[in-house]
Amino acid sequence: MELKLIFWTYAQSVLTLCMLSAVYGIRQITLGQVEKHRKAMNLSGYLILFFVLSYAGKLFFFGRELLDTWESQYVVVLRIHEVFILGMLVTGGWARYLAYRWQVSGTTKQLFQKGTLHKQLGKAAQLCAIASWLTAGFVLYGMYQRL
Repeated sequence: MELKLIFWTYAQSVLTLCMLSAVYGIRQITLGQVEKHRKAMNLSGYLILFFVLSYAGKLFFFGRELLDTWESQYVVVLRIHEVFILGMLVTGGWARYLAYRWQVSGTTKQLFQKGTLHKQLGKAAQLCAIASWLTAGFVLYGMYQRL
């Protein structure tokens, strides 16, 4: 089996764990468990960071995929996947930034506005993560088909 395929199978597993941790975190905040929410979302963030570092290692040791050998529908879905990943990183990163820059000294209105934005960004990150997981699954399927 090709080493790049093993790497991408691992990557799909990491994204799955990231999403499961985020789902748990979302559930915890609906139950009012702020600390458990924070820990679960931090775990998701660390998993993404771990993946990004391992992706850099993959590029260094194995190089890029030869997309000119792929069928066009897989390349198109890969590009769409990359947009969803970017959306997840931006919205999730922004939500995380807001969480850590929370100012208790602000007025009730300011805290409510920040909390609302944090929640909206979290939902956007969640939707991007789901879409990226689905598109990654399709691309991974195509990789297995090329074996």
